[in-house]
Amino acid sequence: MTEDPLPEALDAAQCAPSAPGPEPRTLVDILYDTARRHPHAPAIDDGEVQLTYAELIADIEETVDWLAARGIGRGDRIGIRIPGGGYALYVAILAVLAAGAAYVPIEPGDDERAGALFGELGVVGVITERGLIRGPGSSRGWRAGQPLGRDDAWILVPPEAAGAAHAIAVTHRIAAAAVDAQSRIFLTDSPIGPGDRVLAAMPVATDAACREMWLAWAHGACLVPAPPALARNGVDLGPWLSSRTPTVVTATPSAAARWPVEALESVRLLILVGETCPADVAARLVTAPLVGAPGAREVWSCYGAFGATGTVCAARLGEADPTALGSPLPGWEVAVVDEHGRPVGAGEVGELVLGGGCLARAVDPALDGELFPPIPALGWNRACRTGDQARADSDGVHLIDGANPTEPMPALDPRAELTGTAGWLAEQWRAVLGAAVDGPDADFFVLGGGPSAAARLVSALRSRYPQLTVADVYDRPRLGALAEFLDGLPETAAPAPREVRPTPRFSRAVQSVLALIPATLTGLPWAVWLGAANNVAAELNWVPWTRTVSWWWILFGFLLFVTPLGRLGWSALSARLLLSGLQPGVYRRGGAVHLRVWLAERIADAAGARSVVGTPWLTIYARALGNKIGKRVDLHTVPPVTGMLTLGDRCAIDPEVDLRGHWVDGDAFHVGRITVAADAAVGTRSVLLPGTAVGVHAVLAPGSCTTGRIGDGQFWAGSPAVRSAPPRRQRPSSSPPPNRSPLWGGVYAVSALLPAALPLPALAAGALVLGWAVRDTATLSAALAPAAIWTPVAAVVALITYAVTIVAGVRLLSLGLRPGRHPVRSRAGWQAWLVARLTEAARAVPVSGALLAPVWSRLLGAEVGRGAEICTVPALPRLTTVGAGTVLGRDAAVGGYALGGGWLRLGPTRIGDRAVVGDAALVPAGAGVPDNTVISAAAVAPNQARPGSAWLGSPATRWRAGSPSAGRRGPQLLRAIVETARLVPVVVTVALGVALLAALQWTALTVGWYWAVVGSGIAMLVAAAVAGGVVVLAKWLVAGRIRAGQRSPVARWRQDLAATFAETVAAPWFCRLATGSAAMTLWLRALGAAVGRGVWCETTGVSAPDLVRLGTGAAVNRAARIPAGMPDDGADGVVLEAGSTIGPHSAVSAGARIGAGATVGPASLVLGGDELPASTRWLGNPIAPWPVGRRRPDGAQRRARQTEKPAA
Repeated sequence: MTEDPLPEALDAAQCAPSAPGPEPRTLVDILYDTARRHPHAPAIDDGEVQLTYAELIADIEETVDWLAARGIGRGDRIGIRIPGGGYALYVAILAVLAAGAAYVPIEPGDDERAGALFGELGVVGVITERGLIRGPGSSRGWRAGQPLGRDDAWILVPPEAAGAAHAIAVTHRIAAAAVDAQSRIFLTDSPIGPGDRVLAAMPVATDAACREMWLAWAHGACLVPAPPALARNGVDLGPWLSSRTPTVVTATPSAAARWPVEALESVRLLILVGETCPADVAARLVTAPLVGAPGAREVWSCYGAFGATGTVCAARLGEADPTALGSPLPGWEVAVVDEHGRPVGAGEVGELVLGGGCLARAVDPALDGELFPPIPALGWNRACRTGDQARADSDGVHLIDGANPTEPMPALDPRAELTGTAGWLAEQWRAVLGAAVDGPDADFFVLGGGPSAAARLVSALRSRYPQLTVADVYDRPRLGALAEFLDGLPETAAPAPREVRPTPRFSRAVQSVLALIPATLTGLPWAVWLGAANNVAAELNWVPWTRTVSWWWILFGFLLFVTPLGRLGWSALSARLLLSGLQPGVYRRGGAVHLRVWLAERIADAAGARSVVGTPWLTIYARALGNKIGKRVDLHTVPPVTGMLTLGDRCAIDPEVDLRGHWVDGDAFHVGRITVAADAAVGTRSVLLPGTAVGVHAVLAPGSCTTGRIGDGQFWAGSPAVRSAPPRRQRPSSSPPPNRSPLWGGVYAVSALLPAALPLPALAAGALVLGWAVRDTATLSAALAPAAIWTPVAAVVALITYAVTIVAGVRLLSLGLRPGRHPVRSRAGWQAWLVARLTEAARAVPVSGALLAPVWSRLLGAEVGRGAEICTVPALPRLTTVGAGTVLGRDAAVGGYALGGGWLRLGPTRIGDRAVVGDAALVPAGAGVPDNTVISAAAVAPNQARPGSAWLGSPATRWRAGSPSAGRRGPQLLRAIVETARLVPVVVTVALGVALLAALQWTALTVGWYWAVVGSGIAMLVAAAVAGGVVVLAKWLVAGRIRAGQRSPVARWRQDLAATFAETVAAPWFCRLATGSAAMTLWLRALGAAVGRGVWCETTGVSAPDLVRLGTGAAVNRAARIPAGMPDDGADGVVLEAGSTIGPHSAVSAGARIGAGATVGPASLVLGGDELPASTRWLGNPIAPWPVGRRRPDGAQRRARQTEKPAA
């Protein structure tokens, strides 16, 4: 914004008077008006507690009633002595204002000075962390109520003043006018509003803090308080800003100049105060990249003075000289006068004076004339004489020496002596980094630190500070800042030692017997298909060694054990019988309740409920299990067998959400209810722990983990999930046209059979090859040799047929599929759902991470650049672009769709050139990854990112990483030869199927079909054992022993080949039956892992077993990844000591160690090099100490804590 021209009637020394001020009102009026317009927008977010405007008003009104009950009302003065950085400080300030009183903020620390000031000012009470302390003053006796414009809002004392002689008071009318005046100059093209985050870093006892607060609350934005230790030294705020993503920031130029460029990526309004901004710094701040906001960043140099409320003048940098004072805000006038109070001439130097209707007043009326003297030459009755020297030019007023009431940020001394905590911390840095650490200005990452080094550092520091996290190092990379932070941490008692009992041997024996039940239910479909093949072969006289069975029995078996509806029926019946009487609670691991749930889930896995996700059949199945499912629910994930799920009308559950409602923690088995209320939406790959309740119209973002209640209409994100600002493009809440629902509901119901029938063409093709091979054999024994010879051919034919079927289906169904919002029950919705089911099945083609993987993705419709390394399959290939040289890790979720309100949202997903997406990372529907960007393992890609950035965790946080990987280099011919061997596991899995059918056929020919059916379970167990043994043999022959630090391309290709054996042979044959049983731990031992006694392991995600050590009684829950990392990380060991726990969907990076009895909760990430102390509890992505609950207490707790005490 440019300066206004000088009017001819005024002396050149005086800036133009501002435009008329806004209509009078109070700060409370402003706040209530904002809350009325934006009740559900976040108002305060201190990192632990987030309050909406509606919640903030409720807290304020409750506190006002509490103050009124203690005799505090209009006109009283209330001291504020609450440390900054938390929501409680701001609730106290607003409650005082709403009661009609004035707040008097004094920073905690100097109790003697505070007591003297409160006495001189007649403070009635002081609000501290402990509650209300009675002050020396007397109340006016007026009732608490809405203030008037003439009532004081706050009273400030200069920081250097020992007494109250220079205290000033600001009325509501003046304060509100100053707030409204700011709205006329900042971000006029794209005003501040909901979704903006305003940093609160200035001391609360300054005018600048008032500007920060009301920039947020006057526009519906969210105030983001900074930790006091970082706020005191603005330089250290830079890294913290990168993780908190504020959009409006106030800082001194010297501090902002030293921030990393990524700290400014989200900042669209930067207000510089306290110093004149050098031209080079101004240019850097204006041109620094702005991500995720419309338009260009506005950088303003603002001027104010003690006694002049808020900002007086503002000049937008880039449009004005950095030394220019700029235009006065509405209600202000500015002039330069000589020592006699007369305006100076053009080009002359004098004292800067301020005038206008927004001047404060002296608390002592007798001193008002001294603090705000008149200047008759200007016609001003009151003025603020700043003492700053300025020059009056024809183009306005310029500060000549950069003076301003706030002192410049002192330069840090890189050679300052390191003593105390800083000295000890420097020793730890040297041990981890192997670099010289010379002073408090040393930066951990500049000295060569990275994520693994940060994790090792934190592990070393936990000997003194067990609550420390890696995020603390990222927020405070400077040695001095981290040392100051450590000094401020409270002392914590060492956790009580935790003894975890291993899984009992008796339970293991019972599991071994019970495994026959799901094995039989898995083997029965094979018997049905074999019976049908015998009947057909007999009719065609194909071979003489057949034994027919009644077609009625075939039809009965087909309906009950082959069709999805029949399998889901007996699965639901089994679960209801097994889990009858089950109640939420905590049970013994390996006990009767745990084994009943385990068996019910193994039966459900055998039933294949995943094949009908998103269809009406899944809703029927969920209700049959005992879950309460409302009307028009979009359920695209498997429901829990416990029957403890409640889904309200029209709610939406995205794919791959964990709704099981149970997990193992040490030797305890937790089971609980999960409730998702009407019109709520849960994003893909989220985890809902037992006891979770999601409110009406609430949204849980993709990749989140929630442990408690989400309020109505709220948006939560992250692991653990916290209240967050909803994205600018919210999921729609309106329902689609209801007249389309019945037709498309029937289409979904019929289409549910397609994913289940997908393998049939491939099986038929392979069967024809084998049938032709054995057509002239006289006996079953004679047929074995030609069948064995032709099995590789049948396997290749079946694989090609399977691939062609998937490509044809995906290509055909992708026609006309476009980004946008579509009703779930519509053509586009049906196409997207079915394509996602087909691409999930496409992962069975063994090309993950191979040279053929990009070709496979292109065949499916994705646009893939040269040199890409792909270890996954995009959910919607037609809408996906993968750049050249990009790496996509194993099990990474790329693209897809999002559900909500009866709608399905599609968006293009672009992964830029040379980007890296780590193992199990998530790139949500419509998101993108810019060029050269790194998304770490298990991270959620941010909505907006700058090229070349790196992101960690959920929600995504900026972190410092090396250059993105260029892929797996090496001799490509040798690689092609190694990867051609991936056909071998396909042949093996087909050979196991042929052997199983041969065994059942022999049984039917020898003793009859009855025994063949009954013995199918035993045959399946034998096949599972053989499959596990073949994978063990392949691992040792192909990959050998995996050693820490192996990074050669050839070793990686061999490990990938061994992994293909596990995925193609062990996963379908062995792992489904062995999950959580002793067979799984025996298999891991055979693969090279060190596994102790009584380990509970439900995951198949152990990628380098030689480097994994599971101590006695350790627990590894479902879908955990050990170790996890970037696709081209070198191998390193992972240790879970005795009794430790890894929660569901968690990831432990290479080089980590989990202490004895320690717990890593669900959906968490342990970074490489991190060592967790024994018996501690951790949760989060990345991990932090397990939160004991929200810091914001409820009303009863707040009232119990607030106590009156006499003043000292």
